[in-house]
Amino acid sequence: MSKKTKRLEKENLNLTRKHDLTNRNILEMAEERTRVNKEMETLRKKNNTLESVIRRMQDQGRGQAAVGDLEGDEEGTESDYEYDEEEDEEGSEEGEYDDDTEEEALHSVAASGPAYGPVPPPPPPPQNMPNGKVNGEANDLKH
Repeated sequence: MSKKTKRLEKENLNLTRKHDLTNRNILEMAEERTRVNKEMETLRKKNNTLESVIRRMQDQGRGQAAVGDLEGDEEGTESDYEYDEEEDEEGSEEGEYDDDTEEEALHSVAASGPAYGPVPPPPPPPQNMPNGKVNGEANDLKH
């Protein structure tokens, strides 16, 4: 009879371990489910607010134009500004573009150096190397 009781006690112990492990797993799964549900709810709220913002912007006219809204310009490349070709042909002296003037201005700025930023540091003093070179270049010594 002692063999039978030992076997039953062992079986009982195994069943209680399995029961505890199952309960622990169920609790972990329930916690994970509540956490996921909360996260889903916050994401739904964010999604709803974004959708409402988009709807308000579209109501204000900030959304993309529908295909039927385009007047004559199916690709959306036509300018809204009027353009007179006559003015371009005659050439206006007031706002005319001159390549030479721009190049002269660029050369004068480049010659004087940049007008912004910190002043660059002076070059390092020459260092004599044991092989007779100064800063990696051969010294004017002739052998």
